[in-house]
Amino acid sequence: MPAYESTVTIKGSRERIWTVIADVERWHEWTPTVTRIEAMGSGPMGLGARFRVLQPKLRPAVWTVTNFRPAQGFTWESRNPGTRVVAEHSIHAANGNEFKVLLRVTFLGLFGVVVGMLFGGLTESYLAQESVSLKRRVETPA
Repeated sequence: MPAYESTVTIKGSRERIWTVIADVERWHEWTPTVTRIEAMGSGPMGLGARFRVLQPKLRPAVWTVTNFRPAQGFTWESRNPGTRVVAEHSIHAANGNEFKVLLRVTFLGLFGVVVGMLFGGLTESYLAQESVSLKRRVETPA
């Protein structure tokens, strides 16, 4: 089960970090790894919410929120026959006004190992870009 992750330390409030992470429909504004994210329902971001995610070099995918902890993080997953991709976004206290944000993608299922190996380099690159972009977005005054 291939898993890839990136951790970044961000100066700011937990609430500010959470606001940026949880507003998935605006990710395209701050990270080049997302072209567009569209809600697939009228409800708020939360457990069971579904989103259509468009990213460069990848096919559009539908992601469903499977774990939702306000101001702490969320996990969503995308499924295809034989493959389940799980993406975690979590915020952890560090020092003072610093927080560590963990971004992790895990490939599961019968074909998950193969898909994870095929897209491992791209996944690592995207996670690194997202970490840097998230830090910039949170730490740059509005």
